[in-house]
Amino acid sequence: GNVSIEAGADTVFQGPLTHMGKGIIDMTACAHAKFAGALEEFTQHYVGGSGMTSAGNITFETSVTNFVAALRSYGARSFMQSDKAMVMFSSMLPDGCAAEYEALGLLDADDEGMSSARRLLQMREECVRDFTWTRHLVGGYGFLSMGNISIGAGADTTFLGPLDHKGDGLVNMSA
Repeated sequence: GNVSIEAGADTVFQGPLTHMGKGIIDMTACAHAKFAGALEEFTQHYVGGSGMTSAGNITFETSVTNFVAALRSYGARSFMQSDKAMVMFSSMLPDGCAAEYEALGLLDADDEGMSSARRLLQMREECVRDFTWTRHLVGGYGFLSMGNISIGAGADTTFLGPLDHKGDGLVNMSA
């Protein structure tokens, strides 16, 4: 179903949150959502369905939050911040297709005598036919990351606001 977080709300998903189906998580300006872990343990959050739109602020602490459906953080004053967390921008690839798309980024013309373009032509039909990019948008004041960020195969992620990545965390891209 749908989740609405209205102005003035301070919502903590200590979770785990698993959002599936066709619903959307919608957060208005002047609202805050935190994806957190329980008692310093990492909690897994999964945002699928129709994704999440946010004109408010989102924070991530001691959690792994996987956006497999589109995240659209678009408010002029919206802000995202992570501390000791992993934020994953992913996609809803057909079953078994993620490894095939990730392999495209790891191959060059010398690998197995095949270019990435040729490898794409030889992928299973359902991996090509049923696939559309999942578009993630991080706007507003941007994203301050003091944790890990993962951009997975099939995720088209645009940072309109600044990405400020600090500390010992990693940025991992596979596609």
